[in-house]
Amino acid sequence: MTEPRTKTMPNETSDDYEAFEMSPHVAPQHTELHYHIVPQEDARRGDGSTVWRVILAPVGISAEPLALEVHGDVVIGSDENDESGVDVNLSGWQGYQHGVSRRHLMLRPSRNKLFLMDLRSTNGTQINGLPLGVGWAYALQDGDLVSLGRLHLRIHIAARPISS
Repeated sequence: MTEPRTKTMPNETSDDYEAFEMSPHVAPQHTELHYHIVPQEDARRGDGSTVWRVILAPVGISAEPLALEVHGDVVIGSDENDESGVDVNLSGWQGYQHGVSRRHLMLRPSRNKLFLMDLRSTNGTQINGLPLGVGWAYALQDGDLVSLGRLHLRIHIAARPISS
C-alpha cells in the first residue's frame, strides 16, 4: 500500500525540538519518522509560534503512520487525481474506498490547542466514536481515535508549541 501524499518542501524538515514541548505519550517507534511540513505556504512565512507535530496512525489497515508538522490550517481528504487542493491526500491509504471525502476535514492550530473541523464531508467525522457536527471545532487530545467515514486514525500529538 502506498503512503498518503502530502505537499511538502524538499529538505525542509526541522530538527529543532527546542520550540516544542514533547509529549510523554509518543511511542518510541514514532521518533524516527520524517515530518511533512504542511501547509507549505504558512511554513515559509510563519513565525513558528503555533507549530504542532502530529502523527496520524491508521487503525485496521496495514500502513505506515504519517507525521505532520502543522504550521497553519491543513485540509485532509482523499483525491485519486490530486486535483482538490488538499494538503494531506489519504488516497494512498485507499481513503476514497473508506468513505473519505475529497476535502474531508481541517486541522487548525492555535497556541494552546489543535482543533479538528469537518468540512461538510459526505460520510462524516467521528471522534472517539461520537459524531462531530459540521461547523463544530474539536480540540484534539493525544490518543484520540478519529474516523473519516470508515478510515480510522489514532492521533498522537508528538509536540506542541511551548506555552509562554
